[in-house]
Formats: sequence, structure tokens, C-alpha cells
Amino acid sequence: MTEAPPRVPFRVGFFIVPDFPMLAFTAAIEALRVANWVSGRTLYEWVLISEDGGPVIPSSSIAMHPHAAMSDAGGLPIVFFCAGVGGSKYVNRRVFAWLRRLARNKVTLGSIGTGTYALARAGLLKGYRCTLHWEEIERFSREFPDLLLTTNLFEVDRDRMTCPGGTASLDMMFFLIQKQHGRDLAWDTAEELLQHGVRSARDPQRMSLQFRTRVTDPRLLVVIEAMENNVEDPLSLQRLCEISGLSLRHLQRRFRQVLGRSPKSFYRQLRLQSARKMLMHGTRSILDVAVANGFVSGSHFARRYSAEYGRRPREDRAPQP
Repeated sequence: MTEAPPRVPFRVGFFIVPDFPMLAFTAAIEALRVANWVSGRTLYEWVLISEDGGPVIPSSSIAMHPHAAMSDAGGLPIVFFCAGVGGSKYVNRRVFAWLRRLARNKVTLGSIGTGTYALARAGLLKGYRCTLHWEEIERFSREFPDLLLTTNLFEVDRDRMTCPGGTASLDMMFFLIQKQHGRDLAWDTAEELLQHGVRSARDPQRMSLQFRTRVTDPRLLVVIEAMENNVEDPLSLQRLCEISGLSLRHLQRRFRQVLGRSPKSFYRQLRLQSARKMLMHGTRSILDVAVANGFVSGSHFARRYSAEYGRRPREDRAPQP
């Protein structure tokens, strides 16, 4: 149901920190800009904010010049914290105190990308659903095991709005536009931006298994799904045959025909990919990562990892806070 239209123009704040993601940031602003253009009215204005009002260098290395320092950014009904690869390590007590003041003043707070970490560290997500990029889920969950984290495309829970970045920020803005001005404007805005629809909050972040693997054989897909769901305790080839309903010989032949690898080699590659994501986005030790992905020892894992990627595991380890 559409709420009563807000006072216009509705001013949206974007707090930016170094290495914030340009795609997600500009997508959010473009949705608001196009909504203005489609409606023929200035429904939205946006205010860029940094801690001191000075320029901020995003992931694209194109300097952005904010409109205001956070001390001068008043009168905003909603503020989004935009952060990228460095967001998982972002700690700034002054900024966190400012965010808490906004919350006390009934400002809706949101995040784009890894800005969810900032809201969580400021203590502003307790009792709220939230989300962020699927590659950050393991790391975030370990730091904040009590928060209501989802893997949805975006989350809107009362006066909190979070999304994982990328094009999901478009959909979160479409939700805001629809809530304030109706479905027609939201969908017309999406069409102008060449989107083939407006995704809901409950849509998944990741592509379907079929699109990710480019495999259409349902018997192979069910095997790959079983592999993905069992990386810590790898299933035997016999068990995979039972799951697929194929003989071992047929399963091996189909894997080589479709994926260019044996089932064993494909399974190992999948586990190494999972381990690499943990190393790059998590806080576990290398040995913990090895065990979590079904390798019998750290040395065995290191050999397999180096053979697959030409790098030692510690070279891909995320810098620790």
C-alpha cells in the first residue's frame, strides 16, 4: 500500500567513505534522478556527506566532492551509509556517535554494500533484519551472531534499509519510490533504466545454480547442489551416484562432457573456491578454512590451493583488523 506522499523534495543523504562502491552508489542516485524526470517534478534531492566534508576517493579512484560534513548535514529524513571492500574493517567512534544521534532523532538509516558493518558496530541493528553481500555473510555472522541477518536482495525493516550493493541498490530505491509515490512511478523509472522488472526484497542475491554453472542437465545440477551443500564433509562418489541416479561410469562421463573435469576434480575445485572466498572475506585461520572445506590438513590444502591458483593461501588472506 502506498503511504501518504512525503513532503517534496524528499532529501536523501549518502554518507561516503574511502573505497565506497561507485556502481551501487550511482545506481541509487540515478533511480531517484530518473524518478524526478519521469514524474516531471523534483520529488527527490540527494546530499553527499563525508566525515569532514572533504573529497572522498571511491573504488573507481574518481574523487567525489561531498555537499557537507556530517556536522552540517541536518534535516535529512533518511541517510545511507555507503561502503565497499574496506567496510568490514571500518571503525570510527565519531561517525558511530553521529549515526546514533540520527537514530535518536528518528532518521531512517540505511546501508549500501558493506555499510551494514557500520550500522551494526554503532549498535543500530539490534532487533532489525539486515543484509549485505553474500560473500561477507560468513565474516559478518561471526562478528554479529545475534543479529537477524538474511541473504535477501535488500531488507526494509521499519526505519532501517540495507542492501548488499551492486544493482540491488536500484531495487531498494524502487521500493522507496513505490512506497512514497506508487507502483506506476517505480516501474516507469525501472523501464527508463532498461530494467526488465522490479525485484522484490525477497529475491535472492545470487544467480540460480543453472545460470552460474551453465549446466542444464538436471542430474548434474542435483549433484552440484549436493556438492555445494557439503563442502566441510565431502560426499563420496558412491553417494553422488545415488543422488543423481547415475552409475559411476555415466556420472564421470557426463562431468567430463559438460564440465571438462571429473566429478572428483570438480568437487575439489568447488571446495577451493569456497575456501578462497573465506580467506578473502573472512577472519578464520588458514587451518580453520582448510578444515571447513574438507581438506585433511593445512599442508594438503596449501598444496592444492597453490596448484589451482598459483598463489599460497596466505597471499589471498584478507587483512585482519
